[in-house]
This record gives sequence, C-alpha cells and structure tokens, in this order.
Amino acid sequence: MNYCKQLFVLLFLFVISCKKENPQQETNNLFKFKEYIYYTTSGVVSVTEPIQIGLGKDVEKWATETTISDKIITISPSVKGKLQATNSRTLVLKPEENLNPNTEYSVTVHLSKIYPNVPSEFKNYTFKFKTIEPNFTVNTGNLQSYSKEWQYLEGIVRSADILSLNKAIQLISATQNGKKLAVKWQETTSPSTYHEFKIDSIHRFKDDSEIEIKWSG
Repeated sequence: MNYCKQLFVLLFLFVISCKKENPQQETNNLFKFKEYIYYTTSGVVSVTEPIQIGLGKDVEKWATETTISDKIITISPSVKGKLQATNSRTLVLKPEENLNPNTEYSVTVHLSKIYPNVPSEFKNYTFKFKTIEPNFTVNTGNLQSYSKEWQYLEGIVRSADILSLNKAIQLISATQNGKKLAVKWQETTSPSTYHEFKIDSIHRFKDDSEIEIKWSG
C-alpha cells in the first residue's frame, strides 16, 4: 500500500515538472501550418520593426491598406497599434510606439477568425521574436585645433539598434578641468545607429589639462 502511495506521488511530481517544462505559449511548427502561414517576423529585430504575418491563402475581402480587427491576433506583452492588410495575404501591425528593447514577444494568430471551417488543430498559430538589446560604442578621433588657444574633438556613437538624436545627446558629456564643455551633434532627420558629435571650445592651456568624457545609457 505504501509502495502504491509513493508511486502515485512520484507520478504526480513528474506531471507537474512536465507542465513547467512545456508552457502553453510554445511556438508552432511553421511547416505544419504552411497551408495557412508562410512567413512571420522572427529572430532578433529592431524596436522600430513592424510585426508582419504572411498568410498561405488569399482573403478576398482584404484590399490594400485595409484596417483589420485587432482581435485576429493576440500579443504578449501587449502592443498598441494599427493592424492592416497590405494585400490579400499580408498582415502588418505598426506599433504606435517603439517596442520594448531586449524583450521577447509572443504573437498568436487566430486563424479561425480569418478562414472559415479551419480544423481544430490549426485554429491558432503562435510565433515569437525578440527585440535587440540596447548597446553602443563611442569612438573619438585626435584632438584638433581651431587656433593656438582653442581646440575640438570629434567622435561617433554607434548603437546596436536605432537611436534618436535626442537620446544620443543624453549619452555623452565632457568636462575640462571640471568645467563643462559644449557637445555639438550633427543634425539628423531620422533615428539612426550612427551619430556624430564634436566636443567644442576646448581651451589650450600652457600646462597640461584634463579632458574627461563620460557616457552612460
């Protein structure tokens, strides 16, 4: 009798451990769903990337740039944006704001709300992708001279993902002998992974002075 109880407890623990190792939000096999799905956003992407879904069959009622009900997909963590059909087979969700960096997103496409009479095992298709982890490097050139009294130093910020100029400006500061120096940035019209700056009005003293450049982010 005791042996049976011990066996039951072991089996119960085994079932619990299996459930933990196999969460419900696992991704589905794209090959298995090839009749309904042929492409999705995947891998590691930029925080500015739209979420794309390519369907295996045409949806006749979808015209180009048609706004689609967001109930067709479920996203975790949640993302606010406009879901559109760019053609009869392609869905694109354009987020209102950038996605969260270094975050894994799980997207479920409710195929039963797109195609009628979908077999039960194909009603939902789940895929995942991850956004780029923030990272950047700072490189500076040699000290340059305006005159005998004034100098400047040029540098570049390279980021792993798209970075706005406003955010780049917040990364860099510089001082000379404890006094704040002006950091001037090259204007850009759109976010980029490459930003140029100039540390300006560096005074050339008779004695050596200390220039300290700090960056954080």
